[in-house]
Amino acid sequence: MSPRVARAGVPATVQFKLSEAATVAVRMRRIGRGTVKLVGTLDGRTGRNALTVATRGVRPGAYALELQATDPSGLQRTRSTRLRVIRRR
Repeated sequence: MSPRVARAGVPATVQFKLSEAATVAVRMRRIGRGTVKLVGTLDGRTGRNALTVATRGVRPGAYALELQATDPSGLQRTRSTRLRVIRRR
């Protein structure tokens, strides 16, 4: 998954690879806080995929970005990474 750094107010494109077609839900949670925000869903295909995540209204700081893929048979896999949002210029 990439990117690792995003600028507040500028949409970030999250890129990832899937081994098979799946529905992907992307959630973002500020580290140290409990609230989780669903930032997008995608019907992914095998191989490289991309999803644009809006960072408008997101405060600068460290976030946990979680991607949960569910294949047609119902099997779920979750991967997470950290995303650092920096202030707008």
